[in-house]
Amino acid sequence: MARRSEEATISDVARLAEVSTATVSRALRRPGQVKPATRARILEAAQTLSYGATRSASSLASGRTDRIAILNGGSLAHWFTSEILQGAYTVIHDHQMDLILYRAGTAAEREQFFRTLPARKNADAMIVTSFKLQEDETAHLSRLHMPLVFLNMSAGPYPNASIDDDQAARRVARHLVSLGHQVFAVVGSASQHHGAFWSSDTRRDSFEEEVKTLSPAAVVHHISVPAVLAPNAGELATQSILDKTRPPTAIFVLLDELAIPLIHTLRRQGLRVPQDVSVVGFDDHPMAASFGLTTVRQPVAEIGARGADLAVRLAAGEQDVTTHVSIPTSLVLRQSTASPLDSIFLRNPD
Repeated sequence: MARRSEEATISDVARLAEVSTATVSRALRRPGQVKPATRARILEAAQTLSYGATRSASSLASGRTDRIAILNGGSLAHWFTSEILQGAYTVIHDHQMDLILYRAGTAAEREQFFRTLPARKNADAMIVTSFKLQEDETAHLSRLHMPLVFLNMSAGPYPNASIDDDQAARRVARHLVSLGHQVFAVVGSASQHHGAFWSSDTRRDSFEEEVKTLSPAAVVHHISVPAVLAPNAGELATQSILDKTRPPTAIFVLLDELAIPLIHTLRRQGLRVPQDVSVVGFDDHPMAASFGLTTVRQPVAEIGARGADLAVRLAAGEQDVTTHVSIPTSLVLRQSTASPLDSIFLRNPD
């Protein structure tokens, strides 16, 4: 005789439906993997016993957790991170799986995560985003014995879904050089390889390399601020720019969330954007269009979604999977870039 309905287990359902517990788990979590007639019999048994599947019961039966973990190396309050999570969650939820989030945004959180590896046996795959792993950290993750998927990160042989930061930055350089600019500034984070901003290193280096290739006599200033999302970041960057003996007529800001306050601060200082100074951002933040910001559009939510789809497929053991997904960017031209011919910085003093 079966237990009382409120105490029914997956074994009770399997016995009543005359199938294995693993088949019950698949029928309830992944219906497409079970024959319709078999699933109907299992659902009838579950209804008779008032059985509701839990993740723990399913895991015991199938050896799977039906969870995808995300390890994030930056602030969860950052717009980029929220877009990644939005895209990833949609795909994971559509596959009737759960998402577990781990943050390693500080040195202490990072050390604790890699020391304890809390995701071990707690997820079927892990998505890693927003920081560059050290060699020993990559070795630690490999000990999780689960598929790893990297987003917008240098991942070596590991599966990844990424944009091409190098080509995106070179496209910005070509645009600004074609307008006639000769003195540039690249504005970004002072902390290399930290949080979501480690990819800025590639953007910074590729931009300067392309500028110097196209115009060997060009000058490229590097402006860094301690915290790019701080309320005074735009003011600090503007002051550093104006302190230069040869101020730039074109500025490449490595994220829109700094480019927008930078434009505001430049205008408060009496400078015209783009007549005196052209500004290009990166991301195509939702506010970029309102400010007329020329920027590199990267589809952040799509990056999260494509990475999650890859993680789900690898967790299911699929073999015929494209493990390196390249997501295109585009340069969106708006009103913040122009020729420098009328720039105050190029006028001869009377």
